[in-house]
Amino acid sequence: MKNIVKLFCVMTLLVFTQFANAQEDTILDDPTLVYDSIQTESPSRHIIKLNVPSLFVGTLSFQYEFFPVNFMSISLGYKFTPKRGMVFEDKVIDLIEDSSGIDNLESTGERFFRDFEFSGNAITPEVRFYLGQGYGKGFYLGPFLRFDNYDFSSNYNFTTFEDQYLIDFEGKYKGFGYGLNIGTQFTIGKHFTIDTSLGPYFSNVKIDFNSVSDYNLSDAEMEQLREELSDFELPNGDTEITLTNNSARMKLTSDNFFNLRFNLGIGFRF
Repeated sequence: MKNIVKLFCVMTLLVFTQFANAQEDTILDDPTLVYDSIQTESPSRHIIKLNVPSLFVGTLSFQYEFFPVNFMSISLGYKFTPKRGMVFEDKVIDLIEDSSGIDNLESTGERFFRDFEFSGNAITPEVRFYLGQGYGKGFYLGPFLRFDNYDFSSNYNFTTFEDQYLIDFEGKYKGFGYGLNIGTQFTIGKHFTIDTSLGPYFSNVKIDFNSVSDYNLSDAEMEQLREELSDFELPNGDTEITLTNNSARMKLTSDNFFNLRFNLGIGFRF
């Protein structure tokens, strides 16, 4: 994590230097800009935004953006997800079947995805550098960090030759990531903005599943359960499973898992 923070700081410093030099060269090439900036009324330095696509998946996502100087902003995003089921669960099942080689996931793990519920939040600090009019107008690059924290629960239908068990699972999802937003923002009227961006995002993920029950599994049943649970895995990740006769723990980790972060925000500036 320390190396990622260092990389974020270096990337931010490099972008800051390039944009600062670009702004300085622009002023030197056209000295009248200095006079014009003095005569012009100070622009609004604060924007509060709502991420529209998040609403379609049951999540509230907000961002506050502040402009200490014309070409740079500091922002903090907060995303909250109330307790809900899995989004696009049928698509998720099809995707896992294709990637894992399981012919019929519905006969083994469908109950887990149907009963899956989760809630949590994410915090995203970001530094943006605007090339253009400044103060939140035009093209920008935005290095960012992201911290995710979610709780979840579900049931797993475990069937053996002799019996059938419904195993209750609870767990936690923790993620830390970094990336670069590439986007543009423009103002409608005096107070409203539209912000759209798309950029790479790399995340380090840790997921813990835990279950304690009244069941007393045999050694053969434990081995069968271990084989079934081993089908749960993350890209570029490891799976660690610990079983006893009446408990199960599964730990999934993934490093530098690649994502694309898309944003379409409507904002109010003041």
